[in-house]
Amino acid sequence: MSPRDPQAVAMMQAAEVRAEQTVSVLRMVLALVLAVTLVLALGGHDEDSRFSPIDIQVAFALATLGAYFLVGLASLLASRSRSYRPWMAWVFAALDMAFLFFNTLTTIDNLGVTGNYVAAFPVAWLVPVLLVYGVLRYDPWLQIFTGVGVLAALFAAGTVAAEFQNVASVSPEHLDRLFDAPPNIVRFAMVACAVLVLVLAVLRNRRRLLEAIEDARSRAYLTRYLPPRIAEWLTGPEAAAARAGRHQPVAVMFVDIRGFTRLAEGMDPGELSALLSRYRTYVSDTVDAHGGVVDKFIGDGALCVFGVPNPSPRDADHA
Repeated sequence: MSPRDPQAVAMMQAAEVRAEQTVSVLRMVLALVLAVTLVLALGGHDEDSRFSPIDIQVAFALATLGAYFLVGLASLLASRSRSYRPWMAWVFAALDMAFLFFNTLTTIDNLGVTGNYVAAFPVAWLVPVLLVYGVLRYDPWLQIFTGVGVLAALFAAGTVAAEFQNVASVSPEHLDRLFDAPPNIVRFAMVACAVLVLVLAVLRNRRRLLEAIEDARSRAYLTRYLPPRIAEWLTGPEAAAARAGRHQPVAVMFVDIRGFTRLAEGMDPGELSALLSRYRTYVSDTVDAHGGVVDKFIGDGALCVFGVPNPSPRDADHA
């Protein structure tokens, strides 16, 4: 099928909707997993009254994950509605970047550090997860948009913080706490989530490849016995209805070469084979150009059918 074939376009759009639904569910699952991991990792954290970067970081990380869960829920509801449009995937991808930007900026402000420490914030470690969403989608331009947007969000957060926020000095002890066991466990969980998304993508792509191989084998098998157009119909979306059978009007035409028997008697086998090959090619191309199919060739005869699979009032005229 041509990429511009309406059937192919419809199938691609349906696949993109399913991909966006998968990404939406992953947003919510990842938000929950990371929130639970963060809470469990800090179960033994000793609270004190002093300024603690890790405490502030945890609060904003949980807020970020809660908002991220809502983004996933909104995108899932949108992708399941009849009013869903492909451009909505770009909107939700932009929301991913917006949350990354604002939460990174807020974390810098609350910790009182410069943008040089962005990579130490748990929110920044969502970047690999956002990027691997692209392997679940089918739009390379959306992946480029996501990659550039993620980098721009981190850079913009650091730049805005440097220009408009008062960055206080933080003792090395406080900065060291950014790399204690709890935040490192959260970072590990984020990387594990990215790996999980990649595994799901590989499994899905493997399943799609197996389906494509099976479909190609089925088409190749059917085209040995049926015209290509009928074989494609029997393996397409309407395959179940086609196999169930139906009554419909068709135009049937039988053609042959006049005086073929006498003509063949005076030709050697090589010339006769070449003549039949040219004749069958001409008949096949002509019938196909008029919307028909060649059911079979019998010697110099050809049985042609017009109106299959879709009948038309002009089938007899085409014949």
